[in-house]
Amino acid sequence: MSRSRFIFYVTSAAAIVLVFWRIEELRGIGNIFLNSNLYYLPIIIVIQFVSYWTLALNYKEILMIKGLKLATRELFPITYVVQFISQALPTAGLSGQIFFIAYLKKFGLGLAEGIGRVILELATLYIAYAAYFITASILIFNTGITRSEPRIIYFIFAFLVFLLLCGMIFILSQGRREKSWARKILVRLLGDNAQYLTIVIDQFKSTLNFGFLQANAWRFGLGILWQMATLFTHVLTLFAVSHAIGSPMPFVACFVAFTFSKFLSMVSVIPGAPGIFETAMTLILVAFGIPAAPALTATILTRAFTFWLPMPIGWMLYHHYTKKWASAEME
Repeated sequence: MSRSRFIFYVTSAAAIVLVFWRIEELRGIGNIFLNSNLYYLPIIIVIQFVSYWTLALNYKEILMIKGLKLATRELFPITYVVQFISQALPTAGLSGQIFFIAYLKKFGLGLAEGIGRVILELATLYIAYAAYFITASILIFNTGITRSEPRIIYFIFAFLVFLLLCGMIFILSQGRREKSWARKILVRLLGDNAQYLTIVIDQFKSTLNFGFLQANAWRFGLGILWQMATLFTHVLTLFAVSHAIGSPMPFVACFVAFTFSKFLSMVSVIPGAPGIFETAMTLILVAFGIPAAPALTATILTRAFTFWLPMPIGWMLYHHYTKKWASAEME
């Protein structure tokens, strides 16, 4: 058996375990779906298509910064595969990115530049999300939700800590390369694996360097805009779902609920933050005066479209790519 096929089978087995682990959730989703207005289904499907297309556009701009030009249609199916692997293997998204790095090698993008691409993508995501979070915080104070649900303030404090950590990483990335003695310590502590950590550190310093970002400001800015568009599609999904279940929710409530719940998904090491995500989104929607039952129903159905629906698509595409790689390895 080729290495790529073996990894595919391991990932598929992990996905099956995940499905059985959340089987009750899936059954609940099925019941909710059957009782919803199915006329909204095509709209939601289109929104999800746009979501992955804008993510592919982000990939395209980031790769252009790295000197690699790929068509959006080439990158579009990869977005599904990356999400599938990230959800099947609980590594905080690292597993999906490893696949993407391996995929880009056939286009001549080496390991170091592949890691740099991941760092740039995360930078665009965090900046885009920061803009959303600040907007959501302003909306919260304007609507007075904090008086009825003061626990929401904890989200803001946690985000400020997260923002501070990201700022510290950016500032440290502006320094020079490590001294030789620091590298020697890494070698003693990690042995041969020290080279990979060194590559990551070097890429942080070169990729997040202010001069480098300034030189590529146009494409980096476009990458941020495409990340913002991707986030917006998730808000639209929740908004459309609320209409599908017959309990239309204010757009502001959908925007705030998704933005604050997304924070938990970003800092969680468990893909999608199951349970935590649903609880947070439901509580925030209830704080806006939405009854608990439709709030929970909309949350579960939104998760079905953003988390579960892409999984079989990603699995089929992953099978397609590994089959091609396995044939190449056998030749």
